Order: sequence, then structure tokens, then C-alpha cells
Amino acid sequence: MMVMFSGPPSQQRVVGIQRSLAFALGHESSPDNVKAALLKKYGPNPIVLGSTLFSWVLDEQGQPADVPAAVARRRTQCASDFVSYVNSNPQLNGAQPLAQADIDRMMINPCRVGVVVYAQLFVGGINGTQVVSSFQVNLSENSEDTRDYIATVQHIAGQSATLRQKQMKDAQKVAAPAI
Repeated sequence: MMVMFSGPPSQQRVVGIQRSLAFALGHESSPDNVKAALLKKYGPNPIVLGSTLFSWVLDEQGQPADVPAAVARRRTQCASDFVSYVNSNPQLNGAQPLAQADIDRMMINPCRVGVVVYAQLFVGGINGTQVVSSFQVNLSENSEDTRDYIATVQHIAGQSATLRQKQMKDAQKVAAPAI
């Protein structure tokens, strides 16, 4: 299992989980049993992307997102689509705060909103019977991840500005060389 946490300065929260499970040989499960468990956990109406691919698009409260079916289907690709965290050393990056136009452009991306669950079953045959040898579930809280990214960039930009001001003050303290 891999867990992705939000970055500073936000309160640390889980923004993503990737879980893989492999069944021991002879202890595989049927596709119907695994699908039933997924439906019980994530809801009865997945977006079926294939016989072994399922996705759920949820709001931040864990309820099915109120979006048109075509939008929901496009958003299935958003599981584990995290905003890249920036270099956290303000001395090196000279970070600038995000302008509202930057945030607006970011929010056009449908992957910046909601919670997405994506499940893939790996199915094979044993003695003529279909079994799930393993499966993987990716869950990402894209709204929280986006808010945390914006807060992180703004925080780093503030730290970078503070560092630049300190460097300027320190430079002013240095006496001019005698001639």
C-alpha cells in the first residue's frame, strides 16, 4: 500500500492511496466476489470501463458526484493525478506566488476536483475457471490535493520573499571597502 500525504503548510492529510492485493495461489477469488466487495465499499453504480476496470467519481463527502455521465467518464482518468509538489527550498527556487489567473487555469482541469476511485482486476484462468489473481485500487482526493498544492506554493513563495529580504538587509550591513 502506498499513501500520499498533503504537504506543508496544510494540516497533514491523506490525499491518495494506492492499494494492491495479490491472492496466494489456490486462494484466488472470483471476479464476481471482488466486484461485489468493491461495490459494497465504493457504491453500487461504478463507471464500468471494461470487464475488469471500474471507477467511481465522488464529491468530497464521498457521495456520487453530480456531474454529467460524459464528464464523470473523463474524470475516471484522474485517479492518482496529483498536482506535482514543488521544490521546498525557497533559497534555490525563488518561488513566486500563484496569481489568480494561474489558479483559474489550473481549475479548468477536471482532475482538480472531487474524489476518484479506480479499480483494476487482474483475471486469469485456473482449470477453466476465471479467478482474480490480484487487483489494484487507486483513490485520490483531488480537491484536497489541489488546495494543498496552492497553499504550498504560496507558503514557499512567502518563505522565498522573506529570505530575499534577509539577504538584502545582510548585504546592507556590509561596510563599503576603504579606498
